Amino acid sequence: MMCMEDVAIGRGSPYNETGYSVGTSAVQVAEPSPKRIALIFGSPSAGTITYSTLKGAVAGQGFNISAGQPAMILLIGEVGQAVTAGLFAVADAAARLINVGQSLLLEEP
Repeated sequence: MMCMEDVAIGRGSPYNETGYSVGTSAVQVAEPSPKRIALIFGSPSAGTITYSTLKGAVAGQGFNISAGQPAMILLIGEVGQAVTAGLFAVADAAARLINVGQSLLLEEP
């Protein structure tokens, strides 16, 4: 059985990363997952991306990351269940390229 220390050091939690093209209509960039323990949002190729748990995400109303800013990292130990929610992204203008990474806990044998 995994304990909080296992979660803290990332034991049994593989990482995967996906690239997205995000425009002015909200796009789902993370499905809901009760096994997710971390999300990493890279900065966009240009402009600003807004991330939100709301399906109808609106630019400027949520977590904003602009080109050149450091990645935003959400950890379950810091933001709780927000990490496990479905997340959406929307761009401030034309299509922007972003990468979203996540770590999920594996089932123990």
